[in-house]
Amino acid sequence: MYVLIEICSILSYNIWYKLPKKDTGGELEMVKYVYCGLYDIDLHGETYAEFDGEHPTMIVQTKKEPKMYIVIPFTSYEPNRWKKLKKKMCCRVESTDSIARIDRIKIINDSDITKRWIDIEKKSLLVPSKEDVEKVLKKALAYIETSFNQSYSFYLNYLKERDVLEDNIKKTFIDFDFNNSIFAFDFTEDNVTKISFSMDYVKSMAMIDIQDFFNKIFNRRKFAVKIIDSKKLIVVSVKNSDKKMLTIKEKYDSIISTEG
Repeated sequence: MYVLIEICSILSYNIWYKLPKKDTGGELEMVKYVYCGLYDIDLHGETYAEFDGEHPTMIVQTKKEPKMYIVIPFTSYEPNRWKKLKKKMCCRVESTDSIARIDRIKIINDSDITKRWIDIEKKSLLVPSKEDVEKVLKKALAYIETSFNQSYSFYLNYLKERDVLEDNIKKTFIDFDFNNSIFAFDFTEDNVTKISFSMDYVKSMAMIDIQDFFNKIFNRRKFAVKIIDSKKLIVVSVKNSDKKMLTIKEKYDSIISTEG
């Protein structure tokens, strides 16, 4: 949301940049950075998915943190490259014969901004047009908004899954209602009881979420959680010496015996 607000604030103004007046004995001081200008920046990428080495990079000063900048790296235009990158919501910048890598947007400190990017062939500054800058920022805004919406949708599913799992844990392990539970019990081993359920119930959860739920039921030293990929199952193995497990087994046996 932070990056989204910053880019929105820039798009809401037609004046991109003003020469600031400072108390320098009545003289104007030149600005340090040209916002939305292209600078020679090394983003220090360490993997294929990150940008490595120096690239022309558009800088956008954040509104509340003047030393922090939103940056969008550019790469040279090639037809095959553009064919791949336009699917990632990147932006063609015709005035600089470049592609703005919207998918590589990040935030850096101004200490990483060194010098303006020089076009080697023309031996002059590489300056994108007003229309291209506006297009890049709008693309960046759309990319971030789409990313936020995607993540928020994922999180809503995550919360729904938590509710379902929490309800089933309460019904099964607190109220001892084993009917229509998502959990299956295996008491065949002498020392361990295995509790399994489908991974479909927890597709948006991490392993630590599962562990956190069962920490509230069992002694954390007496159970382990693992995934059986071949069966798409989550299996919780609980030592039968666990007090809660002893109670659950008694209740389970009693219900099965009564139903039998």
